[in-house]
Amino acid sequence: MSSLISLWVLAVLHGFALASANGIAAQVAQTFHIEFSEAASTVTAGFWPALLILPIAAAGDRGGRKRPLIVLAALTALTAGLGAFAPTLDLLHLSIQSTRVFGGAAAVLLLVTTVESMAPRRSGLGVGLVLSGGALGASLVTFARPLFDEAVSWQKVLQLSAASIPVIVLAGLALSEPRLIVGPRRATWRPLTQPVGSLFWPLSAAVTLVATFAAVHVSALQEHFTDLGFWNTASLLTQLTIAGILGALLGIAGGWGSDTVGRKALANISLLIAALGAVLTYFAQVPATAGVGLVLASVGLFSFASVNGAHRVEVFPPELRASALGWLALAVAGGAELGRELLQRDFVEIPVLVTLAAGGLVVAIGALTALPETVARPTAAST
Repeated sequence: MSSLISLWVLAVLHGFALASANGIAAQVAQTFHIEFSEAASTVTAGFWPALLILPIAAAGDRGGRKRPLIVLAALTALTAGLGAFAPTLDLLHLSIQSTRVFGGAAAVLLLVTTVESMAPRRSGLGVGLVLSGGALGASLVTFARPLFDEAVSWQKVLQLSAASIPVIVLAGLALSEPRLIVGPRRATWRPLTQPVGSLFWPLSAAVTLVATFAAVHVSALQEHFTDLGFWNTASLLTQLTIAGILGALLGIAGGWGSDTVGRKALANISLLIAALGAVLTYFAQVPATAGVGLVLASVGLFSFASVNGAHRVEVFPPELRASALGWLALAVAGGAELGRELLQRDFVEIPVLVTLAAGGLVVAIGALTALPETVARPTAAST
């Protein structure tokens, strides 16, 4: 139980640090006296930094999970804090991208450690709880910014991330190293080849499609609802907050349910709910219907994250888990980049594009059927 509490605390602080650099383009533009587009390009997540997540996360397959997890969580908070003092845009860009690289690698080890620290029939619940901590940390950013003067609030929040480093260290000290049954060390590229490749490639295809769908759905919300006149920016933020809270809570239930009925069944149901919710959101004729759709999409995506988070760790051998999830992080980044690119191309109307992306979730369901069921499979010697 102490390890789960430590992991939850780490997830809250990790979520806060990653989210502290989101939505600050307008304030950065004001601080540096530049155009919004230039500021946005400085703080927007890119695909290429995701390439660095793989070799960094793979360190968790070499000498245990605990030490690299603590180091990476602390580096995530530190690099976010350094961004508050960046004197130039280039240094700010470097700080924020470094935060996302270290944060992505920390997320991999946080997920692996959570599953390996739980009993086999509790790992889905554990992942759901830890993900809810990450979601809570991210939402706290929204409440922290109004506490400071608007012109400097983005810098103050970044500084708060760095201030959490002592808490990260204390939480890490209370964390137990999972006692694993592992085979010989393997090369980082081994998840791509047989026999593990037969597990990796269907899972990679599925998470890429889910990431593409999520990017299209989330990125199009403000433009779509502003054009319709359903909600202004503040009202949309309220709707998203409500959907996020409900999604995180029911995501925990999804993870817990998968410990009983199985990963594959709950993952498939979650994806169908997400697809239905997104389509309902973008074809809604009244705000109430759109609000219901937002909640359903959020519940589906959070539930899938909990269920598949446990599944993607359990399906790989212990000596390749961090490496495999590093490769999957790259697939997720590629899917998200594809989704944003499709949205910018503007080749079809947004509701049609969302429907096409939702259709990709059906393909993802098919890919997931190629994976073995892993519920109740032991993941560590201590279990």
